[in-house]
Amino acid sequence: VAPGLLHCAAFRLLGAGHMEAMVIQSPRYQITRVGKPVTLSCSQNLKHDSMYWYQQKLSRAPKLPLYDYDTDLSKEADASDNFQSRRHNTSFCSLNDRSAGLGDSAVYLRASRK
Repeated sequence: VAPGLLHCAAFRLLGAGHMEAMVIQSPRYQITRVGKPVTLSCSQNLKHDSMYWYQQKLSRAPKLPLYDYDTDLSKEADASDNFQSRRHNTSFCSLNDRSAGLGDSAVYLRASRK
């Protein structure tokens, strides 16, 4: 495949879809010391009622420890007691780890759905 053709195909795929729909999580990267609190924030402009926090530890599948419907929080049984999610409104929420431990080291992802 000629490089120009591949570039064109990738450009067309990246340009497809609704570019204005967003779920934004910040900070993008967070490094902290053991025992310190950590807060991750997320906003979405999709007017979705349900928002989910996924935790993916190294070499493991993502799991769903916390999720919100509207402003009500649900916590899975195996979720750390240190984790709290706060849904400020339908557009903005945060995930708080009151005291970060080595076992909390992971990639945290946020998703939303109607």
